[in-house]
Amino acid sequence: MNTLATETMNTTAPELALKVGYGWFSRSYKTNGHDTHLYLDGTGARVEVSCVTRGTKHETGWDDIVYVGQVFKYVESIKNIRQSNHFISKT
Repeated sequence: MNTLATETMNTTAPELALKVGYGWFSRSYKTNGHDTHLYLDGTGARVEVSCVTRGTKHETGWDDIVYVGQVFKYVESIKNIRQSNHFISKT
């Protein structure tokens, strides 16, 4: 398990036992080719996030980041590949 310097959790480590996290999504983050992640929310629906934090603050620097709600279980990561002004998602 990774030791974290900030309150941002390492969402690429599915072995983390996430009880509750706060999901955030940035389209800019995704379109720049960064991996995004699918988590289950409180209703069991899948939500795509750029990052998950333990608290209600994010420290990302992405100006378009939006709060998508509480998340409870990691599902999978999505590989996003930047191609010019377009991107491809591969799950």
